Amino acid sequence: MSSEPHNTFGTIGAYRLLTRLGKGGMGEVFRAYDQRLKRDVAIKRIRAERSFDQSARSRFRREAQAVARLSHPSIVPIFDVLDTEEGDCIVMEYVEGQSLAAFMEAGPIPVRTAVQIAGAIASGLGHAHDKGLIHRDLKPENVMLTKAPDGFGSTHQAKILDFGLARALASRPVEDLEAPLTEPGAVIGTVHAMSPEQAMGEEVDHRTDLFSLGALLYEMLTATSAFRGKNWIDTLNRVIHEDPAALDAQALGIPEELAELTMSLMAKKSAERPPSAGRVAAQLRKIDLRLAAESGGFQSLQTPAVGGSAGAAKDAPSTVAAAQVRTLVLVQLLDAARIAVSADTGGSNVLSRHDRDARNLATQLRGFEVEHADGFLAIFERPIDGVHFAIEYHRLVSELGDEIEE
Repeated sequence: MSSEPHNTFGTIGAYRLLTRLGKGGMGEVFRAYDQRLKRDVAIKRIRAERSFDQSARSRFRREAQAVARLSHPSIVPIFDVLDTEEGDCIVMEYVEGQSLAAFMEAGPIPVRTAVQIAGAIASGLGHAHDKGLIHRDLKPENVMLTKAPDGFGSTHQAKILDFGLARALASRPVEDLEAPLTEPGAVIGTVHAMSPEQAMGEEVDHRTDLFSLGALLYEMLTATSAFRGKNWIDTLNRVIHEDPAALDAQALGIPEELAELTMSLMAKKSAERPPSAGRVAAQLRKIDLRLAAESGGFQSLQTPAVGGSAGAAKDAPSTVAAAQVRTLVLVQLLDAARIAVSADTGGSNVLSRHDRDARNLATQLRGFEVEHADGFLAIFERPIDGVHFAIEYHRLVSELGDEIEE
């Protein structure tokens, strides 16, 4: 709990402003103190000179509406929204740490760290996309790094900032969002971080964020921007027409699979990119575990004996200090065949939803699916995540069962 501060820059409602953290084209960000809940927060406010700009205010409120729907460890949550004489304000979690941009100033990021950061970002994006929202301005400056809450390999927790450019996906409408803020042909975002379709002012979907993620991952691995040119016109031309230099996996000391994934994310045609952020997160998780195994980060995994719906696998390490537990959870729809052939209940749709939701749930809990002939098998680095998955999966199946009965 934060001790109550004394030196301030004024107050906004119940929040005492402490320091100004940053200032951008749309607003400014303060570190503040919540006098009611006795905690530090971050407050983003449209600058006084922009407060009359209705477009800026609408975009600002859209950010609050969008992020308020999201609950994910890789997304900075919103606590409050204020409408004051000084302008609209969003109160959000104060994240102690540094931006990914600052972290990369020292040069290329170690491969496994880059994979873990990208995987966390992909997981957060997948959650947002499932809620019908896209970010549209994913870049190193909009990712904060803080210390990871556990000691299982990852040393940094990535948190996505600034959904100020987020908008409802055309195919996944959100009822209480207003009409899109941008007209066809408008370009919104940071030039070197946007997709070709976004740069040309075309309609975009969730795959625009995947392109930006690929550019971000490329920069983490090489310490070089994939598309930044001499000026913004040169940069736009590169984004739209030129491919970045191919990643030399051997020279960079990275897995070939990682190099291929990074380049595929930056495909000019959105249809040629991976289908979803959740799928990317799962692939990065597999790469991370493979890198950990190669470096001796943990013992090789063993499949549990058949005979239960869930089990734990643990190797016999040479020392107690080397012991690490990975949890395997196997789930199975016993009546899957009957459901699939039941036209009256829309069984095939139910099974498709089951598979999709189970994968998304596993990804959100830092797990990933491994191939298994008899059901859905997910692996989790922390046993508690496996437990949470089992609880949420039970709720998921119960809801699907209710739909079938209806």
